[in-house]
Amino acid sequence: MTAAAGRAIVVVMVCTAARVAAAQTTITSAGAPAQLDVRPVGPMSIRVTLRPLAAAESLLATPGLAERQYLPPAISVRVLYGQTQARVGSLVVTVKANPLTVTAVNPRGERVQELVFEPDGTVSFPLDGDPVLGMGEGGPRPEQGPNWREQPVQFDRRGRLDEMEPRWQSGMYGSRNPVPMLVGTHGWALFVATPWVQVDLRNPARGVFLPWVPADSARAPQSTRNQGRDLNKGRPPVDAIVPGLFDIFLFDAHDPAAMMRDYSAVTGPAALPPRWAMGYMQSHRTIEDETQLLKIIDTFRSKQIPLDAVIYLGTGFAPRGWNTTQPSFTFNPDVFKRDPKTVIADMHARNVKVVVHIVPFDRDKLPTLHGSIPPRPGEVIDASHIASYWQQHVGLIDAGIDAFWPDEGDWFNLLERLERHRMYYEGPLSSGPTFGRGACIATATPGSRSGVGGSGPATPNRRGRPSRRRSRSV
Repeated sequence: MTAAAGRAIVVVMVCTAARVAAAQTTITSAGAPAQLDVRPVGPMSIRVTLRPLAAAESLLATPGLAERQYLPPAISVRVLYGQTQARVGSLVVTVKANPLTVTAVNPRGERVQELVFEPDGTVSFPLDGDPVLGMGEGGPRPEQGPNWREQPVQFDRRGRLDEMEPRWQSGMYGSRNPVPMLVGTHGWALFVATPWVQVDLRNPARGVFLPWVPADSARAPQSTRNQGRDLNKGRPPVDAIVPGLFDIFLFDAHDPAAMMRDYSAVTGPAALPPRWAMGYMQSHRTIEDETQLLKIIDTFRSKQIPLDAVIYLGTGFAPRGWNTTQPSFTFNPDVFKRDPKTVIADMHARNVKVVVHIVPFDRDKLPTLHGSIPPRPGEVIDASHIASYWQQHVGLIDAGIDAFWPDEGDWFNLLERLERHRMYYEGPLSSGPTFGRGACIATATPGSRSGVGGSGPATPNRRGRPSRRRSRSV
């Protein structure tokens, strides 16, 4: 080899190394080194996770996701050289840098969707001119001034910034139970499991997920006294937020039924309620005494009007309720002149189920909610543990109460709300032979605004009847 040839090889090697170095991009999120994982979920869906290296994988766990095993990632990168591509399930996924972009294409060669992790910490995705559905129960607040009954009802979610604020609302749409699940009728769907996001669909060409940035005032737990303020109620606790952590599920929705099956596998299948819960339930706001209660049931029967259950409000929400002033687990002696168990047995003899209204204690007696039933190893059994709180309900079940109507609790954060749903699912299963008559279900009410999709499995209780865990909203 001549000296000139040697110099040429050195020049070529130096140039090649320079091109490689220029194409190398370190994955970052929130200004820190990160790892991008893309793994299959179902036949036509994938899970895209961007995780700062300092954040443990366990932080991806959330009550909004069903507990299940996922396959290893088909793509896992900390450094990108140009771009990488792989088949993930039935989709072909391409990852490129600057900005970090994940594109999914289905077997027909159609682009399903594309996620762009923007430098400002948001995630954008293209819109296609077709309606976008989903995003949970309810909608934006009605405009001030015009009669809300005459304002158009939102069906297509485009054209607005949705702050995804869980709230009670009496006008127009009713309560808002936001779920970050978007279904594009062009054939795509996105579900953001982490972080809590606002959804900006004002740009006709592009949607944006904006991670919720809480104010300093949102760090203190809310209570009954300030539940009207929009601080952290219904959202994840501030100390659970990990900057730069994203966990997004992407679905090919060209076949909506297949998409919903995959979504169900991610969030948990909807629980099957007992058959009687599908029937007519008579709610009562004015209660006199047990004689009146039984007479109302007899009137329905004599007039041959179907009646499957009776529901009684608590005192404080009605002038005289089934219990002493809410929150209370004590039967109202002004209503039940005889032993409540005997009165409820008389109702059951008339072939109706009995449901009672329940309001949680404030922070003084219930500082938070945590745990599981039965308690798992290492859990602290204190007044806030759901096993302890459930014990307050056991006497009502022994008296024959069939179901509960959990109300209020608007001051709870997202995880506390889901813990309350967990209690009404696992508690009845734990009651065994003392469970009473019929299934105990957590009735889906505006006070149960959980802000996530999915529900627990339809696991039968020990009497073979299903118990609802939490309500589904898409």
